[in-house]
Amino acid sequence: MVDKAVRYGRSETYTVRAVNYKGDVMSGYVSAGSSTVYGVATPNITSLKNTSDGIKITWNKISGVSTYRVYYKNSSGEWRSFKTDVTGTAMTDTAVKQGRSETYTVRALDKNGNTISDYNHSGSTIVYQKP
Repeated sequence: MVDKAVRYGRSETYTVRAVNYKGDVMSGYVSAGSSTVYGVATPNITSLKNTSDGIKITWNKISGVSTYRVYYKNSSGEWRSFKTDVTGTAMTDTAVKQGRSETYTVRALDKNGNTISDYNHSGSTIVYQKP
């Protein structure tokens, strides 16, 4: 069976019992169950590169994921997402300023646009220097 009601980061505990075709219980069960936390691997930024257009951000592909949300730290140190989610594993931040330090992180999304991964809470940082 597949539990389609799970949400990212939530711990779920499952157990199983055997029943016959009439619905009568035919076995015991492990009362402690088996627990797991739902989510996929955390995307990691693999490259930050200064380009003439801005900072190119590249991250590793997560199996089964095609859309990602890229975040940057604002001047108050809070994570903010870019307005558009990314299909693929790279994007360029074109709103950067010469000599300014920029910090980024990435999360994986499901087909409904919900985050399904954790993120690097420290982020990856680069100072923009136009080549």
